Amino acid sequence: MKKADILKQRKLHRGDPEELALDFLLNYSAPARLMHSFLPPRQGKEDILQAAMRAYIIGIAACTETFFRDLYLYMLKLDPGSVPRALAQNGLRESPRNMPQYIADGLSAEEFASAQVSFQSAEAIDRNFSIFFSAKPFLETLDDFELVCAIPSAQHRGPAQLKLSPGWQSDLARVFSLRHEFAHDANSKTQIEANEMRRIETTVLVLCQITTHLSGIKLKVIRSDGYYPAILLISDLISEDWEVAEDVTISET
Repeated sequence: MKKADILKQRKLHRGDPEELALDFLLNYSAPARLMHSFLPPRQGKEDILQAAMRAYIIGIAACTETFFRDLYLYMLKLDPGSVPRALAQNGLRESPRNMPQYIADGLSAEEFASAQVSFQSAEAIDRNFSIFFSAKPFLETLDDFELVCAIPSAQHRGPAQLKLSPGWQSDLARVFSLRHEFAHDANSKTQIEANEMRRIETTVLVLCQITTHLSGIKLKVIRSDGYYPAILLISDLISEDWEVAEDVTISET
């Protein structure tokens, strides 16, 4: 399949770019609910639990990569003037002379630029997104960011001040390194501890949601009671008593 055909397929699957945050949650909820159907683990079934966690890691990495890939394209389209900067700073996989062919195939300069980069490591995500944040690199910007939000599953109602936990960058890097290992080496003997799995799933879920609230990212976001932005935790995501509502629960950030 030609690269242009792959991009067209992704465009068909992507849907409304402003609902990228909701799409991430829906994508993430499927492997999360499947994983938690194996919990609590049954005695003597530890090998099944490990297999489930391996599949979960691969699913988490796919959701993360898709989220940042689609967000990168969205931000390029918000600021078409950033395309030359993206091509200059983030490198090229193919000659810029190929861009007219992409456009002739019904794609855009932004889609050509997004096809030149990958989001399969923490380092790549940081490098690619740092062009949009002049003061500090992207991951450092995220590390400093605090969000006043509502957490539906929190025991105490009212706003919370949320910040990514220490070590979150290591968790993000770990997701991609484990995904590469598990996807390409069925002989791998690496075991995942349950507490590490819990930390990783929460880190990635919160990280991607917080990213949508950074300055300059104008996505539709979920709000609690129409006011505070809502950040969902794993317990919210795997709950059976929620559904996707109309725009009543979603408003502009």
